Amino acid sequence: MKRIFLALSLAAFREPLKIVIGEARRAVPLVKWADPEQVHVTLHFFGPTPEANLGEINRLARGVANFCAPMRLGLAGVGYFPTPVHPQIAWLGLSGQTELLEECQRKLERAFANAGFPCGERAFHAHATIGRLKNPPRPVLNLPDSLRHFEVSPVPIDRAVLYESFLSSQGPRYEILKEYFFQNHPAA
Repeated sequence: MKRIFLALSLAAFREPLKIVIGEARRAVPLVKWADPEQVHVTLHFFGPTPEANLGEINRLARGVANFCAPMRLGLAGVGYFPTPVHPQIAWLGLSGQTELLEECQRKLERAFANAGFPCGERAFHAHATIGRLKNPPRPVLNLPDSLRHFEVSPVPIDRAVLYESFLSSQGPRYEILKEYFFQNHPAA
């Protein structure tokens, strides 16, 4: 069994991610902040998956990527899910061509669901998880304006990545299994 997920790599944002997560770590130390090297945008989480299913996942992801357009995405603000009053996840928002990202994610979910793979129960929201809170204290953990309004200009994103996840007490580590390049160019 491999614990796998399909995501967009945010490697193009490593330096800004180090800055925003470093600032967040200083401002709100009670959050377990992510390693900037590991931050990504999850498109589909498979969880523990038999190795025999990897061929079908690869075929479906490659097929959908052929019909997804390369996009330009930026970073836009830090916040909490499900609400600032009851925070569990610290997220980093995305800007730019998020409609192309959402369209690609819907196509992937549809393909995986039609093939019998379980799909997420919650609606997709374009974001990257950058921190987790267990038993958050009250009052609410306020984020400084510099984090809530953090922005980085869009850059080209041209592929989805299939990762294997390894969990440990030091935090997760992700290994790239396969990359799927987006082939359909957006209309001018």
